[in-house]
Amino acid sequence: MPKNRFENPPRGAARSPMEGMAHLRRRINDLATLAMPARWGALSSIIREAFERREGDNLQPQAISKAGAGSGFQGRARDVSPAVIAHAARRGEFLRFVMGRACWFREDSLPARFIGARAVTRGPLTDAMKLALDGDFRVVVQQATRESIAAGRPFCPGDTGVAIFEAAHAAGFAHSLEIRGQSEELCAGLYGLAQGRGFIILEIFASAPELHRLALDSLEAQLAQWRYEVLAFSPYARMREAMLAEAGFSAMLRTEFDNACGANPSAGRHGRWSFEEKISAARDPFSSAA
Repeated sequence: MPKNRFENPPRGAARSPMEGMAHLRRRINDLATLAMPARWGALSSIIREAFERREGDNLQPQAISKAGAGSGFQGRARDVSPAVIAHAARRGEFLRFVMGRACWFREDSLPARFIGARAVTRGPLTDAMKLALDGDFRVVVQQATRESIAAGRPFCPGDTGVAIFEAAHAAGFAHSLEIRGQSEELCAGLYGLAQGRGFIILEIFASAPELHRLALDSLEAQLAQWRYEVLAFSPYARMREAMLAEAGFSAMLRTEFDNACGANPSAGRHGRWSFEEKISAARDPFSSAA
């Protein structure tokens, strides 16, 4: 019997339930639900245990089409450059942050909807509100993170994640939308990653439910003008399933979403985004900060 039989079991070999990824994921979720600082040490050790078998793998996210690949934690994210995280997102790979460490988490499907050619904005329009694309990306990501932490959600970006997404924003892959009130307070916002013909929302927040719909429809109206095809959510984004269904989102397999993204013929939108004038006029009395 090889000495390392139990230390390095053959790839694909059957494992006991206590060693399986499903069991590890349940333990992670059980601890994360508690959202207690005293539990983070145990949570980190579970993550490390889950990653032990992946230390020899290459550092890039594995291809989604690989046989036997499923959802769950996939390993440490050693390369978090903008292009890597953008391409990973369209294939269902997203960053989670555990004790300040970036990790890959794979989703089986994404809540998604195809963008209508005549997408229009809906929702409450008042003179006191202002809406902008890429107005203040850092503030939007920080506010989304604060609200996630306050809600007791695990795996939030924190300072490390904010810096990673800021780099993606500077490279033109990550973008934000914000809605501000009369006193310039941030009432709602979202940020996500653009890839091909697709846009994936990583986080969304709003002070009132109707602002969720307004933010989504305003973004979709502009994306339609730019010939984007599909809008999706990371399942980690804070949107209730009922709200997603009401807004027309349904489960789309990650491979189907990847295919729907395709290539964007209206390329060149890798700089700072702003609402086009014709979109702004249709959305009066909002102002579109450049």
